[in-house]
Amino acid sequence: MNSYCTNKSILVVDDLKLNYLIVKKSLEKFSMQINFIQDPREALQAIKMNPPDLILLDYEMPHINGPELCKLIKSDESMKHIPVIFFTSSTAAATVSEAFASGADDYLNKPVCEPELVSRLGRIFQNQDLSKKLNTKYEDQVSLSRLLSHDLNNYISVFKTSISLLQKSVDLSTDKAVVIQKHFTRLNTTINRMAELVTNVRHLQAIEDNKIELDIVPVKVSDVVKETLFNFQEKIDAKKIEIKIDPTFEQEADKNLILLEKVSALNSVFGNILSNAVKFSHEGSSIDIACKNESDNVVIKIHDHGVGMPADLVQKIFSKTEKTTRAGTQNETGTGFGMPLVKLFMEKYGGHISIESKAVEEYPADHGTEISLSFKKAS
Repeated sequence: MNSYCTNKSILVVDDLKLNYLIVKKSLEKFSMQINFIQDPREALQAIKMNPPDLILLDYEMPHINGPELCKLIKSDESMKHIPVIFFTSSTAAATVSEAFASGADDYLNKPVCEPELVSRLGRIFQNQDLSKKLNTKYEDQVSLSRLLSHDLNNYISVFKTSISLLQKSVDLSTDKAVVIQKHFTRLNTTINRMAELVTNVRHLQAIEDNKIELDIVPVKVSDVVKETLFNFQEKIDAKKIEIKIDPTFEQEADKNLILLEKVSALNSVFGNILSNAVKFSHEGSSIDIACKNESDNVVIKIHDHGVGMPADLVQKIFSKTEKTTRAGTQNETGTGFGMPLVKLFMEKYGGHISIESKAVEEYPADHGTEISLSFKKAS
């Protein structure tokens, strides 16, 4: 006996009562609640009032046919999660195609074959149960992540305050001043990284929960790029990196305005990408910036000649769960959440991001990473 079919509720919608009786007879050993509606016009109200675990839907019916009713069910937020199985005597390809196009989860032919019916129902109910377990597990993990982020943020604030007070109370005029200052610097760097990590986690959650409202407006590409470069000038100078802007950049960039939200674009999109480009570049190397106008998009390319990434790392660089963080060429550290944030924001803008990279281990003479950011043009 298929345990997944036990104690489930099924609604049969068919203009012929005989089909309902056949289904009921086939499933009577499973202690199921099997209800019947003969007039499809009454189905929607009945489903809303008493949602079944599954709907068995006839294809050809008077007043409203199966595909039309299925579309109405699947377009309603309160009902769209309910699996719908069509059962009909037609085997025509067009019929099957229309059934699935209307949102059907499965398709059975009449006359109903009991083993096949039980098997199909069992498979769908098994998937339902698995989906519920996964959703519950996901919600538990999200709740735990939110709780940890909140509590960690509080502890980080206390730790930062304590370090600041301790620094003020320590006599830095002694012989051990250099050593003490070195430890304070290390503590501050570590706690700032922890704070950055917590902030990024909370930011990711807020974006995915649609709690961040983005004011997406037309912006000049050149303004955003210049401001990002200004913000990172100290890091760029520290590594003696040359920024090479394509001669046609200004001309191409200013032909069209692009759609984005400026604060997130500066800090989380261009900021993360330029930060990585500097981080993984060797001292004295260069970073190339170019702009290309396409039909409906403007593409910004940021190309560094740094250590690059192996193919397996490129494939998981946008993952929020895989470990992707690496030390930079001067042991700079990161959180690993930068690129997932970039991708999320680019999707919110209606654009997309792509990456091409050659690792120095495989391409010693031609290595580095090129990020392409494709933005929608403003009307």
